[in-house]
Amino acid sequence: MAGVNGWIFLRNSKGRVVRINLNNDEKKGNLEGSKLKGNISSLFGQLEELIYLRIACNVSVSGPIPESLGDLVKLKRLYLNGNSLGGAIPNPNIW
Repeated sequence: MAGVNGWIFLRNSKGRVVRINLNNDEKKGNLEGSKLKGNISSLFGQLEELIYLRIACNVSVSGPIPESLGDLVKLKRLYLNGNSLGGAIPNPNIW
C-alpha cells in the first residue's frame, strides 16, 4: 500500500493502480479527518486495472455516480456507502 495526499492505493507489478481506499471511517483509523467533498470524478473509469474502489463515509461526497465506473470490467468490490450520492450503479452486472 502507498499513499499520496491522503489517498491509499496499491499498484500491481506493472505500476497500475488496482486498489483505492478513500474511506473516512474514523473508528477504523482510515483517512481519519478526511475532508473529501464534491463529485466522484469520471476519471476513475480510466483506471482499467482497478479491482477495488472504496469511497465511503464521506457525507460531503455528492452528485451522481459516474457512468464511467461501469467501464471497470475488472472491478470486484465497490463501496460507496455513507455518501450523499444519487442514481444507479452503472452496469452492475459486470461485478
